[in-house]
Amino acid sequence: MLFPARTTAAGPRRTARAPAPRLARLAACLMLAAPVLATAIEPLKTEDLIGYCATYETAPDAAEGVACVHYIKGFVAGAVATDDRVARNVARQISGNDDYFRSWEEVRYGRKTRQYEPTFFAEFCIDDAIPLRDVVLKVIRDIQDPVYLREEPLARDAVYRALRQDYACEAEER
Repeated sequence: MLFPARTTAAGPRRTARAPAPRLARLAACLMLAAPVLATAIEPLKTEDLIGYCATYETAPDAAEGVACVHYIKGFVAGAVATDDRVARNVARQISGNDDYFRSWEEVRYGRKTRQYEPTFFAEFCIDDAIPLRDVVLKVIRDIQDPVYLREEPLARDAVYRALRQDYACEAEER
């Protein structure tokens, strides 16, 4: 028993557990978990992604192969989800309305950007007609080049470089 019973004139009396031991245990748990929490967002290394993607080519349904595909798809989906919104938010901050962005976009980049709008400002353009599987396979091929491993140690940078290389946005002919 943590706290012994106290004896009073009326007989033995039990005291409630003090909250201090609970707080001490909680603090100890948090201190032990801190290193895990601090490294939870460690970026994926290019060499690890290459390993996952090598598995994809031989066993596409294996967990590592699926991780490769999901990483690349997630990268593209993140660009689609954020790139256009960031550009619109910046334009809205500058002008106060969305019409300004539309006219600015047509003057600066031409009407062609509408075809690629979601990732145009990320400097890669993937037309909706291109199957995502083809995009993934090209990225896998590119990142296996030893130059990528040497120059781009983080997977996010290697994938971005591959997308910009293979799917560069075409300049508008005026």
